[in-house]
Amino acid sequence: MRVLRTPAELSEWTEAARREGRRVGLVPTMGFLHRGHLSLMEACRGRADLTAVSIFVNPTQFGPNEDLARYPRDLEGDLKKCRETGVDVVFAPESGAMYPAGHRTFVEVANAKYEGGYYSEEFLDPAANATVKLTPEWAFALRHDDFAGSPTKYTF
Repeated sequence: MRVLRTPAELSEWTEAARREGRRVGLVPTMGFLHRGHLSLMEACRGRADLTAVSIFVNPTQFGPNEDLARYPRDLEGDLKKCRETGVDVVFAPESGAMYPAGHRTFVEVANAKYEGGYYSEEFLDPAANATVKLTPEWAFALRHDDFAGSPTKYTF
């Protein structure tokens, strides 16, 4: 399992896989992995040729009264879980790699649906901004606060 730190490294890995005719699936996370995340990795492995997991505590997903610094982190434990689940690549960037100084491009997701309802734009827009930089063919995500692990597949 490789650990990549910059969007350029991940893009290079993804493009090499595509040149070989392989499909890349992504499981975007903010780390501190639980059973729900592991179920997404398993679902991704069953549908894609290669599985990438991002571990990125995205500062844009925190509101003004939420404490980014207190969000739980366990990168070594997360890497161990990814390795045990058969993940091919973990993308674990620092915030500056994802949002460099002067960054001004943002994605807005309108009317995003999952089975049973709609996502909140406050949750989905920041997640989408991080995910689209990673250029997956598919992303597997949990509905917000779904720790049981009901995977939802998004196609890009």
